[in-house]
Parts: sequence; structure tokens; C-alpha cells
Amino acid sequence: DGTYETIPENSNIQRFIWEHAVDLNRVLHHLVHAGATVSAKKLQLCQPEIIIVGRKCTYEGQEPDAGTVEKVMKWPECHNVSEVRGFLGMAGTVRNWIKGFVEVAHPLTRLTRVTKEEFRWEEEQKLAMNRMKECISTCKAIRPIDHSLPFDIILSIDTSVITVGFILAQLNVENRR
Repeated sequence: DGTYETIPENSNIQRFIWEHAVDLNRVLHHLVHAGATVSAKKLQLCQPEIIIVGRKCTYEGQEPDAGTVEKVMKWPECHNVSEVRGFLGMAGTVRNWIKGFVEVAHPLTRLTRVTKEEFRWEEEQKLAMNRMKECISTCKAIRPIDHSLPFDIILSIDTSVITVGFILAQLNVENRR
């Protein structure tokens, strides 16, 4: 019917808001108990969107921050190892949106291991940089899983002796993850 359940103690407070406040109180209590320090100036609560390390997080999902995308797009060709590292660091903040990031970045990553005298910016590196810029400028938002949709949810797991990686994805109407 479009109405929200309220809490019995105060009919002006909707239950989901109350539950969120209780959860938030619990998290903050655990932080204090663990000895964590929280900066009140940097703490943002109940925001419709927030920028976290180059990502814009909203209710609809995650997407690269426009400022980060603009910096990557305006990055000039690199002339030394330091500039390559800077570009890879900036692009790395949005690596989730670049399919095969490691492979695409490999020609640039190789340059981070050379001496000043061996540094050569060639066509292969230029193409890799342009490919990364193209991927970042045309990426789509990463959406949260919607359990109400009839599409399959897929959990892919990759393990080794020292680490575990996983991807949680949902198929869409085009049967794509």
C-alpha cells in the first residue's frame, strides 16, 4: 500500500530508519571499543552519494568519480618512470571498470622497471594508455544485485595457497554479467 511500518515507541519514525540508526550505533560502538579514531570532519553519514578513493557510490551502484575520469583523460604522454607510475596509480583507482586491467596496463607496467636511460615511450605504450583512457571514459556503473529480478546470480571463486578472490555478479536482460 506504499506505507512504511513505524516503530511502536514513536509513530513518526519509520522502522527501517530506526534499524539503520541502531546498526550505525553498533558499528560506532565497535570502533570505539577497538580503539579506532574517527575524524568527525571526514565522517559522512546518511549521504545519497559519496566519493571514496576515485569512486562515486550511490544507491544505484558505483561509478568512477568524474574528477578522476577527467584527470585520467587529460594525462599527457609520459616522459619518465615517475609519470608512468603516477598514471597507473590514478588509473588503478578505477581498475574495476577496465576489463583485463593487468593485460591492458602491461606495456606501461613494464616501463616502471627500467632505468632512466632505458626508458622508451613507444607506440605500444601509447596504445595501452589510450586504451585505458577509452575504457575509463566509456565505462558503465557497477550496480548492486537486485534480488527481486528473475535473473541468475553468479558467484565465481578463485583461490590459491595465500589468497582468495571472488566475483558476485547478476545476469541482465542481455544475459550478460
